Amino acid sequence: MAHRTRDEEVMDVAVELHGRMMRDAERETGDHALTVAAAEVGVPPALVEEAVRIVDERRRVGAARALQKRRVLGGALSGLLALSGLTYAVWPAPVPIVVEGFEDASSRWSLDKNSESAASLRASSGGTLSIVVERFGAQADGKYHVNADRRLELPPLDRHRQVTVRARGVGLEVVRLFLEGDGVRWRSPPITLTPDWRAHTLPLSSFERQVREPSGHRVVDRGDVGDVRAWSLKVGHFMNAADAAGEVEIDELRFE
Repeated sequence: MAHRTRDEEVMDVAVELHGRMMRDAERETGDHALTVAAAEVGVPPALVEEAVRIVDERRRVGAARALQKRRVLGGALSGLLALSGLTYAVWPAPVPIVVEGFEDASSRWSLDKNSESAASLRASSGGTLSIVVERFGAQADGKYHVNADRRLELPPLDRHRQVTVRARGVGLEVVRLFLEGDGVRWRSPPITLTPDWRAHTLPLSSFERQVREPSGHRVVDRGDVGDVRAWSLKVGHFMNAADAAGEVEIDELRFE
């Protein structure tokens, strides 16, 4: 910004004083006109001066009150905006529904079985996943497993409350859903299968929480689903008998 000269500042002040003088003169002219008009109806000049003082005071008070009201309303609005922002921050966003429809399931799901068992995993063009067991074969400890696992691109489930498994089965009576974490897993109650499609809704609070130990997994409590690293649909040992064979077909997992 350029430096202003003394003469420029003097001219600015002179213009301001002239404007103030003109405003004072206009006010005095107006007051005089009021005095003349009042005298015509018999009102003494002293009362006109008092009336001018009262009106000016009322206008000043009114302006002050209007300013205070605007400030109060502005403060209230600011408070409401702050409260709405706080409510938005505190109130959690809706839990996103997670739906696994098994389209292109072969790119996300894989078969895990012990070598003694004969089984396969099939994904149909209609969006279903089939676990086909030709036979279970026990290991030395008598256990056997056939699982369908998903480990890629898993959404978080820590805010979800339930899962719906839509499935059917022939020859295999039970499937369980396992949510695998790091050193911990959550095991669903048994899902009893029929040849007809059925939707089974399970609260995540009903899942057994198990911790991994050298001797195997131990149940410690239920629910409290946390950092899930894999989904696993299991039909082997502890679910179906060693001489069972057949197929389990799933067309939807839905977490809400």
